[in-house]
Amino acid sequence: MLKDLRFWLLFMILALGVFSGMVISSSSAQIGMTQYGLLSGALVVSLVSIFNSIGRLFWGGLTDKLGGYNTLVIVYLFTCLCMLLLFFFNGNTSVFYFSALGVGFAYAGILVIFPGLTSQNFGMRNQGLNYGFMYFGFAVGAVIAPYVTSAIAKYTGSYNTVFILTTVLLLIGVVLTLITKKYVATVLAKIH
Repeated sequence: MLKDLRFWLLFMILALGVFSGMVISSSSAQIGMTQYGLLSGALVVSLVSIFNSIGRLFWGGLTDKLGGYNTLVIVYLFTCLCMLLLFFFNGNTSVFYFSALGVGFAYAGILVIFPGLTSQNFGMRNQGLNYGFMYFGFAVGAVIAPYVTSAIAKYTGSYNTVFILTTVLLLIGVVLTLITKKYVATVLAKIH
């Protein structure tokens, strides 16, 4: 599996998506207090977790209907919208809550979609081990995002650059997802 281009494409797509989710998961309280004047970030953190739980059911159902790649494109584009709203409506508390909860909701989709994509590409045999390797993509995004987020915010004094960077990374994720979908169809057609 590690020698297969499909693995590395999916790995990169996962890391890019996790980066976006971790920007909000790791920093929503700080963003809310520094850029939106919230006295406490506890409420937004709790609400993001609730919306993340609801998102797991929603995106799981949508994946069953549309397939993993199509759903992943929707997840990434919706998250782009949330990040752009944060950028363009900086200081608007309602937009902050909508966007933070939206990212939490969408982030759940990433975690629901990738086990299925892993088994679709590499079969059910060794699925636990295969997904374990795939999940390192999660670790890459989860380790890098908080560091990059805090470093950029400290350097610029704002999270706006982070929102734009995240949008660009998600758009790269969309392009890679579409490329991977086409590539996988070609590979699977040769196998069957």
